[in-house]
Amino acid sequence: MKTLFKLSACCALLLPAAGLTADFDNARLLTAKCETALALSALPARLRADASVYRLTRDGFELHRKGSGPFTCIVERNHRDALIPQCPDAAGADTVIPGIIMKSEWALSGVPGDERRHRFSEAAEKGTLKAPARSGISYMMSRFNYAWNSRSGELMQIPPHVMSYAPNVSNDDIGGSIELGLGSNRGYPFIIEEGIHGYMTTVVEHAADPGEVIEACKGQVAPTLAEAQERIAGQALVRERIPAALLSRHRTERDLGLDSSRKPEAFREFLSLQDGDVVAAINAGGGYNARLLAALVGDNGKVYASNAKFVQTLFEGINERLSASTRPFPNVSVSSQPDDSVRFPRKLDVAVLNNIYHDLHWQQVDIDKFNASIFGALKPGGLFIIGDHSAAAGSGTSRV
Repeated sequence: MKTLFKLSACCALLLPAAGLTADFDNARLLTAKCETALALSALPARLRADASVYRLTRDGFELHRKGSGPFTCIVERNHRDALIPQCPDAAGADTVIPGIIMKSEWALSGVPGDERRHRFSEAAEKGTLKAPARSGISYMMSRFNYAWNSRSGELMQIPPHVMSYAPNVSNDDIGGSIELGLGSNRGYPFIIEEGIHGYMTTVVEHAADPGEVIEACKGQVAPTLAEAQERIAGQALVRERIPAALLSRHRTERDLGLDSSRKPEAFREFLSLQDGDVVAAINAGGGYNARLLAALVGDNGKVYASNAKFVQTLFEGINERLSASTRPFPNVSVSSQPDDSVRFPRKLDVAVLNNIYHDLHWQQVDIDKFNASIFGALKPGGLFIIGDHSAAAGSGTSRV
């Protein structure tokens, strides 16, 4: 059973009356498979099978997987582009994890770093947050440990390390040195985050096995710091171009995972859709384009999402899944269409076929009849948009 953990439910007394709320829609949301792999990457591989995992959703952090082992893994966010995997043991599950969730929500609310530290200290003084009851350990051995440096205003990569709980201990107490520990003498201990959730930290030579993250997070998590920084620069441009509609909370988790390869911002610019347009997602499959189009044309627009008979034969239950996934969009109507023609109640501004037109050939659909029905469904000046593979010149239909 999944458990939602929302800061507003446990710690509202720490937020200002005018309160900011965490912008989970604009946070770095990963697919469940990716976030699970990324969170677990903080642990040595031999400890992962029985670990519990939290993940960030549009509704806050949820306990996505309840394990039988002592470790609980989570990807902290100190900025919307930051990903900080860590796995405290049982002593930290009820103490450290709530603090991580609290700090992440403040960061995603836009609360500055100094204010976050002040609020954390207040929570500790009031007893809302507590120190671990015994000594223990938190693993941060991920290769994909990207934290935001508020002083330099850029992402930095934290080397793999392990941390022992050291509540209210300072570097002066142990003779610790961050400079030595991160620099010329790796392995030298130092204290970070002095206070009730302070840690004695030791950098290790090698990161834990990254293979599961590389497989599960293609297009979602950058393999190097340089690529992560490039991604941030690119996303800054994308965010300027993408309207709020593209961030609709009704687009599915799989949609978000596909965005990096489907390029919705370029798609939007190419179509130049207006609020109130009437469009069709023809042979829409599971509905990625239908949901995207529904967000773009707004509540005053209309999207006709359909699948031909051959699509429904190839993918049993596809129209049922299409209907279910577009139900939150009142401007979407789902229908079945013949293989060789389409018909809609209203004339279209745009008709879209994505990664399906080539299938009409090997399905031996009458292409001329099909095209004619599309053009007949369009308003004067309407657009028939085909996104598909590019075959070698002269190959005809031999390689569909």
